[in-house]
This record gives sequence, structure tokens and C-alpha cells, in this order.
Amino acid sequence: MSMEKPLEKMEQPERELRDGGAEHAEAPQDNPTGQAALELGHRLADDGVFEMAEAQAEKERFKQRGQKLIDGNKFNFELFAESAAPRFRLSDNFYMLFEKKEVHMNADWFADRKFSDQQLLWATYHELAHFYDFANDHKAILKKFEQMRESARETGATLAEKYTQLRGEIPADLLAQKTIDAEHPERGTMNRFEQIAYGIHHEFLNIMDDAYVNSLVAKRKPAYGENGRHEDEVKRLYREQLFRESDFSVLPRHKQFAYALLRREMLPGEASVVSEEVEAVLREKHRVLGKEYTAEELVRELLTARNARGTRAGTRYEIIEKTLAPMFKELLNKDIADWQFPKAPETPEAQESQKEKSDESGEGEQNQGEQDTQTGKEGEGKQHESDQEENKQHNANEEKNADSEEKHDEQKDGQEKPGTSFAENIHDMFNPEKKGEPGGDGPVIPFPVQSPEDIKDIVEQFEKWQKEWQDAQHKEQEARTEEPAESREKRLKELRDKAWCERYEVDYKTLKRYEEAERKIKPYLAALDALWQRIIYGSSREVMTQSAGHFKEGEELDIDEAVREFSKILSGELDKVRVMRRDESVREMVYRPELIRARFVGDASGSMNAQRREILEQAFVLIFSSLRRFETYLNLTRGKTKSKLTVDTEAWVFGSEAERVKPFRARGDHQRERASIIRSFGALQEDHGDTRDDKALSAIVASLTPEEVQKIKSEKIMELVFELTDGGTHAQGVAAAKEALAELERKGVIMRAFQIGTTDESEQATFDHVWNTDRDDAPLREKRGEVVGAEIKNLIPALTRALAEYLSRVEL
Repeated sequence: MSMEKPLEKMEQPERELRDGGAEHAEAPQDNPTGQAALELGHRLADDGVFEMAEAQAEKERFKQRGQKLIDGNKFNFELFAESAAPRFRLSDNFYMLFEKKEVHMNADWFADRKFSDQQLLWATYHELAHFYDFANDHKAILKKFEQMRESARETGATLAEKYTQLRGEIPADLLAQKTIDAEHPERGTMNRFEQIAYGIHHEFLNIMDDAYVNSLVAKRKPAYGENGRHEDEVKRLYREQLFRESDFSVLPRHKQFAYALLRREMLPGEASVVSEEVEAVLREKHRVLGKEYTAEELVRELLTARNARGTRAGTRYEIIEKTLAPMFKELLNKDIADWQFPKAPETPEAQESQKEKSDESGEGEQNQGEQDTQTGKEGEGKQHESDQEENKQHNANEEKNADSEEKHDEQKDGQEKPGTSFAENIHDMFNPEKKGEPGGDGPVIPFPVQSPEDIKDIVEQFEKWQKEWQDAQHKEQEARTEEPAESREKRLKELRDKAWCERYEVDYKTLKRYEEAERKIKPYLAALDALWQRIIYGSSREVMTQSAGHFKEGEELDIDEAVREFSKILSGELDKVRVMRRDESVREMVYRPELIRARFVGDASGSMNAQRREILEQAFVLIFSSLRRFETYLNLTRGKTKSKLTVDTEAWVFGSEAERVKPFRARGDHQRERASIIRSFGALQEDHGDTRDDKALSAIVASLTPEEVQKIKSEKIMELVFELTDGGTHAQGVAAAKEALAELERKGVIMRAFQIGTTDESEQATFDHVWNTDRDDAPLREKRGEVVGAEIKNLIPALTRALAEYLSRVEL
């Protein structure tokens, strides 16, 4: 209803434009074609309004979801910063509200670039890493910003000099020193050229700082670093959103240099194209501390964080000033020197005169073609006219130039601007956020710091926040002086657990649910612990027969050795001949198998109710926790047993499809393995549709390599598969499930399945048919499937018995 009036307003200009004026507004009624066109226009207008409204609604949904995500990680941000962290808010721009301890980030900026949840969280850590860098060495950063102003004045003078060479006298308005910040005049002044230059140098510093803070996030949040769970999210962000293309060769040299350094650091091994000249500069060697580095090597090895403590800004900036900054300035000066102001078109009178001359010399067509090419460039006609007029009447039109400058300030970067001056033309060429470049609108994530004064404000406020945070911690500590020991231990455990979850990317609530399940199955864990100890401490030995060497006398002639010694036998040197072999018995520890691999296959179909999922979780914890405890015992006794036995686990869930939620252990420490188990435990709560366990079983068959099968058959690997389901296999998957089970059995894999819950005869028959009959539907001598029934509490003892049955075969 509220959309009708705006639509009416939109329709009228459309009719006037199409039909020649308001007096023809009724004409379409007598013109079927016109009426159809009008209706089409209405529909297009309607669709346009709808699309705009939907786009805005989507941005609002992004903002709300993103804010909830950010608010839910406040504790993690404080752990990351190791101190008080400001509150991050998604709003309408990038700025800070010190009195509220808030950092505002432009929600539309992230929504327009389609940041995922993990990319938005990463960007927040990125901003927080800037604060951490400030707190770590704010004096060096403040000094760097002050130096950047001096560099801007030098580059601004070079720009002004170039202007003078090409255009003559500089309009006074372009040289006038204007207040940088109208609200804070004490922050100083710059002229137009210096402002342009400051933006250029500021972007280069931002790129160098971004490369550093990105590496700091990777070190302090390993999930975003090399081989981390979210590494690909960060790479995709730089590959698809921040750098929309990889060819920078059409950009000015200084931008090619800076963009290539950042993109190659964030996307190592991926091509970033620059001109041959810039590539040669990137390959130049620089000696630092006795070692030579290319520009890329400098960034990767000296200008990024080596560990979670990071590198002080002063150290980084000193290296940059001696190596990369001179290269950047040299390329920038070349860009300024090569810049030529576009040739202005001639007046109509001059064009006519030139045409007559050209006709006489036979060159009219060629000159006209050149003129068409020049004037045909989008938006250049008005600009050239303005510049021509400016060149003729510098002194007389200073006021006009000032007006033109004001109009420029009101325009957005990258848009067409009437009356554009030469300084503005350079601004378009070098502006760090110029739209339409291969780098998109710049690869730098905005941060509300633009000047030395901003640094001073941030440091002052950050120190204030730090003191408030420390005071609060002190008061809290005093209040806990009389805290009971039990309460104190509970509180400290919660802090440790939250810190652990933050470090290993585990949901805290999932950890608590896992620990609760572990508490409920504790008696069965104890029973299995006794089994592990009997296996380890009841180690068996085997008598092995092996050769003790060659002797003059022995039990058996070694023919091969006699051949080798034949020359001595022929020469009669029998005292030197040793061709008789003696064997001796040696008792050795038995290590069988060398590896135990257990795969858990859990039913996550829609029929699993809350009670069944609870027992599913307990079964999961029993298998994974008990095997982890077994390996812990093995590690503690390896010095005595000399055993090489290891234990590994994998988890699958199935519904309409199968998903491996925990792979076998990759290289990593004990804690990372535990984190992987708990994260996969969280997947048991998801609803995956139908009961297609054949998908998981077939995937397991496909995952076994010939080498693994050989080790399974030779008993070097004990391969276990445990499935838990509440029903029978879906009819469409029965044949595939039976085929997969037969193939697993042929390969030597041990399989057991448990059916839980109240099931009808049909479901039990299907379960029994799949698990307890062979390929020809003949009953198996030893059943693989067991119906636990409605008393699902009986599952854990049944599962414990199965584990004990198979693992008691292990000999050490």
C-alpha cells in the first residue's frame, strides 16, 4: 500500500519522456502498442522497486546476523587481545565512539562484498589486530604517520611541479592550505596536491600493515592460518572479493607494486600479473642483517608475524623505510613524470579551419578520426572544455576553479565530474579507492585511522580502557578472596575451557554437552580401562628363530656362502672357510596390530528423536573417549612395552546423504585431535533426512587403499566399523548396503551395528536382512547386527562388550 504513491511519481516522467510530453499522456489508451509499453514500464518499475526493497532487506538481515555473531564472540576477542577489547558494531560507516568504547564498521561495505560469517569474524579479528599493534608500539606508529605527512608534502610538491610544466600557473585554490579536519582545525592543513599524495602514501602503509595484521590473526587464531579450518575462507576473500582480478599491469606502477605484494602474500603460488618493469623491481635483492631478500621475501619473512606475540611496528617500519619505501617512491615518481594531461578538443571555429586545411592536404579524414577517438571517451568532453578554459584564464577564474573544486568534493570517487581540474584528474588516476580498477575499490579493509591525531586518540583511549579493565579485574579478584575452594575451581575451569574452545575453534556449549555424556558413561569407560591395562601389562612374547652367523661347524650348509667362499676352498685354505650356519632362538615382543582404526557411523536421519540422539551421543563418546584413553595408556608405557601400536578414529553421519564429520588424524597434537572429536560430536544434532546408511558404508569401502587392505589382511591394521541406527536401511539403499558390507568383510574389516528405539517388525526385518545375511541372503554364522530395542540404555553395555570382544584380540 505504501508503494503506490512512489510508483505513480515514477510513471509520469516515463510517459512524458516516451510520448513527448504531458499532453500526450492519454495517447497510449488508443494505442495498443503504447498501452503494452506503458504496462511493461509499470511492471519494470514495480520490479525495480521490489528488487531495491529486497536488496535492502537482505542487507538488514546480514547486519542483524553479523551483529549477533560478533556479540557472541566478545569473550574470544578479549582472549585474542589479552586485554579489554572495544565493542564492534555494524552500522553505517567506519568510525569510533570512544565514550561508548565502540568501533563501528560499515555493514553495507561487508554486505556488498558478500562476506560469509567466518569472513566477517576474521575481518573483526583483523581490526582488533590493528589495535593490538597500536598498543604494542604506538610511538612507532605515531612517528610513521607523521613521516607520512612529510612524504605527502614532498610528493605533493612533485605533483604541483608537474602541473606547472604542463599547464603553467597553478590556480591559487589548489595551492591554498585547507584544514584537514573542519571539526579539529588543530590537526593542521594541506593543499590539494598534498591531500592527493597523502592518500597515495596512506594506502601503501595500509597494505603493509594489512599484510602484517593478517599474519598476526593467523598466528593467534590458527583456524584462519595455514592448514586451518577457515584458511580457504580468507583466501577466497582476497581472491574473489578484495582483489576481483589478478592482472594489475594496467594500473600505475606504484599500485602494481603494492597490490602484487599483498595479493602474493595472501594467495601464495597464485599468479598476480604486473608489467615487466615492476616485476623486475619486485625481484631486486635487498640486504638486511647480512641476508638478501626480494620484495616478496621481505614481506613474508621479516614484515609478518613469526609467532603469536607478533613483531613490533618500529622494527617493521625501519625495514620498510630502508627497502620497500624507496622502491615505492621511485615508481610513484615515474608515474607522475609520465602522466600527461589529456589533449583538449579545439573550439568549433578552430575545428572548421583545421578541417579546411586538412581537406586541402588530403588528411581531413585521418584528423577527424583522431578527434572522434579523443572526444568519444566517456565523460572527457566536459572535462577538456573546463581545462581549456582554465588554461586560458587562470587568474580571472580562480573563484570558478574553487567552485569546481567544491563540486568535486561532493562527487563520489570514480564518477563522472563536470569541470574537472588537472589536480582532480591525477586524483582519479592515483586515488586508492578509485572504482573500476582491477583491484575493485581497493584491497584494504577500512580502518578508522587516518592521521597522527587519530593514533593519539586511540592510544589515549586504549590505555584508559586497559586501566578500567585491569581495575575491574582487580576488584573482581578482591571480591573472590573469600571464595570457597570448590566455587573457585569451578570458575577457573570455566575460564580454562572457554580459552581452550577459543583456541581450537570449538563451541563451548558443545564441549559441555560432550563432557556431560562422558560423565554418564563413566562406569563403562572404567570397565574398558581395565581391559586396556590387561592388554598392555599382560604383554605376550613369541619365540623367533634367526641366524646367528656362519661358522666352521654348524647345523646347515649355506650354499650361497659356499659359492662366495669357493676360491678359498679350491686353494685349500679350509681354516678360513666359514660356510656352516647356526640358528638361535630369540624371544621378542609381539606387536599385533600396529594400528587400530575405529569408524563410527551414526544415524542422523529425521526419525532420531531427542532421546535417541542422546544415546547416540553417549555411544559416540564411549568409542572415541575409550580409544583415546587406550592410546594414552600406550603412550605412558611405550618405554616398557616398546610398542608401536597407535589408535585412530573417524566419524560419519548419514541421512539422505553421508558426511564424514571427523577424518582420521592428520599431523597435529593431542589437543587438536580432541577438538576435532568434539566438533564432530556437535554434528550428531543435525537432521540429515532419510536412513541411507549405504551411502556411508559405500564411502568407507571406496576410501580403503590397496595398501591398507593388505595391512588389514595381514593383521597390521585392525579396522573396526560401528554403526548406530534407529531403523532399517531405506529400501532404495538395501542392495547397496549389503554389497558394501560384503566388500568390507572381504577386505577383513570388523563390523557391528546396533538398532535402537521402538521399531516395527518390518524395520527389524530390514535391519536383520542387511546386517545378518550374506550376499545370497543366507544367515551369517556370527551376527553383525544387534537389536537393542526400546530399552536404549542397554546400548552402552552392548557396545562395551563388542569393544572388549574385538580389542581383547590385541597382543603386545
